[in-house]
Amino acid sequence: MVKAGRPQGGPKGQSDEANELALFVRTVTKDFTVRELAERYKISKTSWGEYRSGAKLIHLHLLKRLVQELLRLNSWCRRG
Repeated sequence: MVKAGRPQGGPKGQSDEANELALFVRTVTKDFTVRELAERYKISKTSWGEYRSGAKLIHLHLLKRLVQELLRLNSWCRRG
């Protein structure tokens, strides 16, 4: 099944660390469009695009929530 959405360009962070964080966010959210993320986390599509590109750093509390939920989802999928 093909997902909707535009392909993400290269990282645009102001530092190597910002780019690495953006690549991490992009990796863990690869199965979701920015629209899906915006609806799920009540954060704008623009912000999700910026988090994924490195133009804006994701807030730590949001990153923790994202990782925890995706780990739970992965764990649940493996059991089923």
